[in-house]
Amino acid sequence: EEVQAMMAQVKADCDGIDYLINNAAIIRDRTLARMSHEEWDAEQEPPASPTTTAAAATPKSGPSASVDWLGLAVADLSDAQRNELKIKAGVRVVGAKGPAERAGLRQGDIILSVNNAQVSSAGQLQSLIGRLDRKKTVVMLVRRGDGVLFIPVKP
Repeated sequence: EEVQAMMAQVKADCDGIDYLINNAAIIRDRTLARMSHEEWDAEQEPPASPTTTAAAATPKSGPSASVDWLGLAVADLSDAQRNELKIKAGVRVVGAKGPAERAGLRQGDIILSVNNAQVSSAGQLQSLIGRLDRKKTVVMLVRRGDGVLFIPVKP
């Protein structure tokens, strides 16, 4: 049920799905545990696209927030950025350290939801994360380039 709800949210937020990346420890034909750092880095590079470039190069707009225990810094998207990306809500990652960086989040990613709760602003994300159990994994639905993926962030 939870997966179906998340998939419905992806379809609604992203105007359909072109492809979905399953990052549940299987990348290409290798398990995550057997990948070298170089293979992992190469796998994580998003395809070059105008959307990726525009999202990463656009200066910070609106309020920003830091979610300290996850090591995540985010900024609100402008209406123009949301329209360009064809999404209804989300926040842009402007920095990732600690658990967020280890999980694979990076600058330019767009966080669409956290534990199946839609993220509409930096302040709302900070509030949402603040209410979560710091000992449990947080699952983020992230748009990277033209793709959408779930990223589990372990404390």
